[in-house]
Amino acid sequence: MRHFGIGIIFFVATVLSEPVCYGQSLGSNVQFFNIEDGLSHSAVNYLLVDSRGFLWVATSDGLNRYDGYSFISFKHSLTDTNSLCDNYVRHLCEDRQGNIWVATSHGLSCYVRAKGSFTNYYHDPTNPKTISSNNIFFVYQDRQGVIWVKTIETLEKLNPKTREFTHYKHYNDVFNYASNDFFFSIYEDTKGRLWVGTKDGLNFFDRQLEVFRRYENDPTNPFSISDNRVKAICEDSLGQLWIGTENGLNLFIPSTDKFVRFFHNPQNPNSLVNNVINDMFIDDHGVLWIVTMDGFCNYDTKTGTFKTYRTLQYRGITYPLTGISRMVKDKANNLWIGSYEGLTKVDLKPFKFGLYPEA
Repeated sequence: MRHFGIGIIFFVATVLSEPVCYGQSLGSNVQFFNIEDGLSHSAVNYLLVDSRGFLWVATSDGLNRYDGYSFISFKHSLTDTNSLCDNYVRHLCEDRQGNIWVATSHGLSCYVRAKGSFTNYYHDPTNPKTISSNNIFFVYQDRQGVIWVKTIETLEKLNPKTREFTHYKHYNDVFNYASNDFFFSIYEDTKGRLWVGTKDGLNFFDRQLEVFRRYENDPTNPFSISDNRVKAICEDSLGQLWIGTENGLNLFIPSTDKFVRFFHNPQNPNSLVNNVINDMFIDDHGVLWIVTMDGFCNYDTKTGTFKTYRTLQYRGITYPLTGISRMVKDKANNLWIGSYEGLTKVDLKPFKFGLYPEA
């Protein structure tokens, strides 16, 4: 096992359960994992820490579970109908029973923990009550326990007792292409409203009327969303939605239907670090953290400025912070960072970290 991974450790100092301490060494509390260490593939698409403390790693070639010592990999087998339905894994969620739902490029799987095997859901063109497409981008459980699934064209609701899906088709521009590694998002806010990120805008889904309301970019309206490709959604303590897109960050206040846009400005070191946003979260202190393709930043709501981080100082060497896809923190105060180059673990307990914001 090696102790450093170039290009994916940028998050080591963001963790964020304690105030950030700048300029100190990371020491030996960083570990890097890739195929040589048991990971099924180096491209990490999603990370999940489950209720039992296991780390689940979705990759481009298999699902992995890490127990703190070693990885167990799950892959599709042509001879086993209870295996993972496909090896290209995009997204994960844990339900109330502790089962792990897996969104793949060819079907939806549920790892039933009590059985140690997968229950799979595929599209059947002869049965309209099956899932509408096998190309699954996101799976989400709301506070009522309902499982929602995102395909390119639809939002799907699963009835686990009947194994039947209800399809809610939203606007889909067939000329607007989305690659296999594109991120979508489903998010339920504190008022119970369901928001769906698509390649064609932000959608509010009215569950009573079963209709969508779409918010799209309008080049003539500076208060519209900055870009239609919505990749990340989160909510702050004021009930405001933060929307990450392929081109900019947006603050959305539903009561006004207006978006406040934030972009990278090369002339302003306190602007957004990069316009392509892969992930976002709000930490325990209410700080917004934004993961981009070219580093990360946090947003100070009091000053309206960003602190940007493009490099990491490690033992006197400067490393660029690029290629990050996802991040998660476990209950043992370890930070896990996924990138297209592997997985990094940062043990935050014994050390402060060496994070250097740009001047």
